[in-house]
Amino acid sequence: MTALLTALGLDVHVPHHRAPGSLEVRNPRTGQTLELDMRDDRSAEWNLEAGDDIPEGTSATGIATQISRILGAIPPGDN
Repeated sequence: MTALLTALGLDVHVPHHRAPGSLEVRNPRTGQTLELDMRDDRSAEWNLEAGDDIPEGTSATGIATQISRILGAIPPGDN
């Protein structure tokens, strides 16, 4: 998984060497970070951090738009 994500241009860090299924994946272009915990049954739990990409005071519409972009519902550049 680490090699595949790195090949896609993402920075990958294994924070706990005893738990190789736990990864921190960062997109250097956007600054967004994903914490990924993979289980033996191939299911996973993940947490996405947008960092300072969403300024304080952003409207609900603005936050929904950002979430839609992150999840791929809105292509980059479209509004």
